[in-house]
Amino acid sequence: MDFGIFCRNILVITVYLTSTIIQIFGIKYEALFSGTADIGVARLPGDLYWRSPDGESRAYAFYGIKYGNSKRFEGSWLNTDFSYLSTPDRSKFGPHCMQHLPPSQNNFFPNLFTQGQPKGHRAAGHHNLLATEAANTDMNEDCLYLDVYIPAMQREQKISPTQRKPVMVFVHGSHAGNKMPGIGTDFSRIHNIIVVSVQYRLGIFGFLSTEDVNARGNYGLGDVRTAVQWVRQYIFAFGGNPEKITVVGHGTGAVLVSAMMLDPEIRSIISAAICMSGSVLSPSAITRAARMNAASVANALRCPSSTTTEMVLCYKIASATDIITAVTAAFPSISIHSPVKERFSLNIDGHHIPYKPEWVLQSQSWHFRGGFLNGFLAEDASLSVLNQWPEVFSQGNPTLENVKAIYIPYLLRSVVACSLPPLSIVEAVYNRYGFGSTADPKSLRKNLINLANDIGWRIPAVKEAIVYAEKNLTELGNQVYKMSFNDHIGQYAFGLQDLGMFHGLDTQYLFAASGTSNLLGNRTNERVTRQLRLLWTYVASYSSKLSVSGHELV
Repeated sequence: MDFGIFCRNILVITVYLTSTIIQIFGIKYEALFSGTADIGVARLPGDLYWRSPDGESRAYAFYGIKYGNSKRFEGSWLNTDFSYLSTPDRSKFGPHCMQHLPPSQNNFFPNLFTQGQPKGHRAAGHHNLLATEAANTDMNEDCLYLDVYIPAMQREQKISPTQRKPVMVFVHGSHAGNKMPGIGTDFSRIHNIIVVSVQYRLGIFGFLSTEDVNARGNYGLGDVRTAVQWVRQYIFAFGGNPEKITVVGHGTGAVLVSAMMLDPEIRSIISAAICMSGSVLSPSAITRAARMNAASVANALRCPSSTTTEMVLCYKIASATDIITAVTAAFPSISIHSPVKERFSLNIDGHHIPYKPEWVLQSQSWHFRGGFLNGFLAEDASLSVLNQWPEVFSQGNPTLENVKAIYIPYLLRSVVACSLPPLSIVEAVYNRYGFGSTADPKSLRKNLINLANDIGWRIPAVKEAIVYAEKNLTELGNQVYKMSFNDHIGQYAFGLQDLGMFHGLDTQYLFAASGTSNLLGNRTNERVTRQLRLLWTYVASYSSKLSVSGHELV
């Protein structure tokens, strides 16, 4: 018998029993009001982010909670050791996960979510979180941390089991690069909901696969699964309801949530899921050349690649910095916005994703009766088009010639899975999207964005929603939303017109706060923010009872 595994199992059982006892005998509200969450095996310190003028109402954020442990290119498991809390020089946010670019460069929106001053008093240190301390946090492979934001509670407050708060677990997109400390304060306080933001392993560290037992891949997906299990087990200590957990993902995070819904165990412990601009049915969700990509980086790392056993062993003893350097050497075209996530993304591993996602959705016996809401933005694809072909947004572009010869064939490659799609398909798409009816660059640009949007976001979202509806998995009405709103943020943030409601803009509205300094600048639209939050909160609160047929987001 492996006594290491035996002892670990005994420890996990002890932790489980301890958390169960806490749920039975109640929460230590006096400690929670003072900023300490007692989860049984540890007392977690919180940061006061808001208090009422008389001090009788307080709200806390619990940053940098280590929810999981992992070994390189292996699955994660629940953390039971909280001795790191006593480390004097630790960052309260926890380190960023290792990634291809430094966090300061990989943050899709630098200076994201600088918090403003709501009514009452915002505590010192709760402003400009990402732009200051979080931006200076080192990267580390030991990075499985989460943040918990609780709404304001009153002194001497007691909450019966029926009054526990619904919980929203947010899974960031890979462009964010981290769990974005500070994002949940305003949302949690105003809408009386607990917000949890999680980190997971990214890029090659989270998704390397040799398509066999030596490196199955999907470690980042497993991390999110571990985080949800942690929330289920411990959220009671924060005043949360473990029976009301809604998992929300954006972009890559939405793809992970969508993939996680293939797992019967996850479906049994959450009450709802929301996928914002991402689906496991997206053409780029499942990598088609996992072993080839692994071998390419191995060669750059000067690792043997004749067998996957030798390759993975070499990967495991190499330094993280050398691996990142090898990724750059193997794929020099990788940029901030495109690239590495498609080289190292989900794969069919026989475990988290047993076989093709469409087949899993269609063939499995489902028992999920919670809420499922997914959707996309009207111009989700505009930034991808900009990053892939900057010239498309220059004067006099795009041209009809380039549309037919370059842009349409490139976009179709992800669908037809070949180097060059048949000319007949190119012609059909060319006519279907109205490219031949005008030579005006602005119209051609709009049509091109619509085509890319349909391929990457709209069609996958609709397909997934149809499967859920056909299998009667939920009691929802209309499960799909489309967000179409143009506050001209693209022109403000990038100096470009025609970006519209681009990818990621919905999260800016969702987590915006009064006085926010982020990509929205002074263009924060309270109506859009309120509508998004109300719908998301409603899903989290009522899950299967939601009926949003014909609901107008904005």
